[in-house]
Amino acid sequence: MFPSPILRLLIMLTCLLWQAALPAMPTDKVVVSLRFVGDSVAIANEAPSVVKVTHNDTATAVRVYIKQTDRHPEIRLSGKSTCSRLIVSSAVDYTIVADSLHLQCGNKRVIRSLTDRSVTLHLADGTANVLHGGIKCGGNLLINGHGSLSVSTHKDGEEYVKPSGRKAYHTAKCIYVKGDLTIDSGTIDCLSTGLGGKGIEAVGRLAIGRSGDAPTLRVETTAGPIVNDTTADKRYGCPKGIKARAAIYVYGGRIYVKTHGMGGEGIESRTGMKVKGGYIECHTYDDGINVGKNFSMTGGTVYCHSIDNDGIDSNGSLTIDGGHLTAISSHRFNEGLDAHRRQISVHGGTVIAMGGSPIRLKETTQPYYSTGISRLWPSPTHIHLREGSHYAVTKDGMTLWKLTCPREVQKGSLFVSAPTLEPGATYTVEEDGQALLTFKPSVSTTESEDDTMR
Repeated sequence: MFPSPILRLLIMLTCLLWQAALPAMPTDKVVVSLRFVGDSVAIANEAPSVVKVTHNDTATAVRVYIKQTDRHPEIRLSGKSTCSRLIVSSAVDYTIVADSLHLQCGNKRVIRSLTDRSVTLHLADGTANVLHGGIKCGGNLLINGHGSLSVSTHKDGEEYVKPSGRKAYHTAKCIYVKGDLTIDSGTIDCLSTGLGGKGIEAVGRLAIGRSGDAPTLRVETTAGPIVNDTTADKRYGCPKGIKARAAIYVYGGRIYVKTHGMGGEGIESRTGMKVKGGYIECHTYDDGINVGKNFSMTGGTVYCHSIDNDGIDSNGSLTIDGGHLTAISSHRFNEGLDAHRRQISVHGGTVIAMGGSPIRLKETTQPYYSTGISRLWPSPTHIHLREGSHYAVTKDGMTLWKLTCPREVQKGSLFVSAPTLEPGATYTVEEDGQALLTFKPSVSTTESEDDTMR
């Protein structure tokens, strides 16, 4: 038998009164809001027992201390100041929300995380955030959100001595992370104008577009190395657009890198780099991409052009299994693709390499064509690559691939490989619409380690 309407109403009232008598449950995060206005800062702190905020009279250094807590701390930053910076010391992982923030404090880093705790930098949706002086994080850093972040730095490579007695130099780094760096979303612009400057540097791993979102990165360095000993042909403190001491993983997004100074490389990893998706474009003085061990590509699009070194340089293996790769070297002694001990393998995707020297291929399982002198192609066939000329590969009047040469190479080489090339068919290489040469793709080849250069 169901209870009467009056009884049901009494039960509901009893439940509501009982819930009201319960102590309030803590929220899942604790929020501190800092709004910068000129040389002052307005603070809204809902949990002063957990988060302590201090600053001097002119707010040039705003310090946040976060104690051990079960709630997730969130520091919300907004406003504008040309003389302030934020320094955080935390016992737990925390989040910084940049919400229309504009900070500058001379040439000092304007956001510093002193401990090794993980930090999330969230760019509030639709906001523009500007930092003059850079970011330094002592632990891991995750950047997400659908706002924009513009970071600029300048240092002149001032020399100093470490406690160990070793000589070192102050370099301009827009984003410097001592742990792993993950960039999931947002639009990020980095400009480093000092000697030996770095746009983005991670001591650990770097992952871009991991979440399936599509971040946009535009990174530029303008200066050269800190030390350029021309007599000994040695350079120290060379600039880098993007650098990671551990591996770099690109899952998606759009990455644009420019370096203008001597020794400036676009993307460097001391270990390896894997491109699984996204779009990468590098216009550099030195190598477009340089890795200490292995470079691999299974998807996405990569375009690299170097005016004084290799398009892509791997000190280990270089393997292409998919995607679209274009690598150009404009120096007569360098290659579009270069790998240690000829370890270049092409098993998929479209690959175009142009340079002063032909690439030294180890193996391919799809049709290819190459000019120049190498172990697989002993006859000397060179192409005069002219700056600004338009080159295309055509078949039966249909254009399969086209490219504008960014810089002149008098004795250039060309390598093309794609799954759509048909062995035995005739293709034409055109320059500005005029036939330059014809070729028939070779079948898949494996090169013997015992072969010698001719």
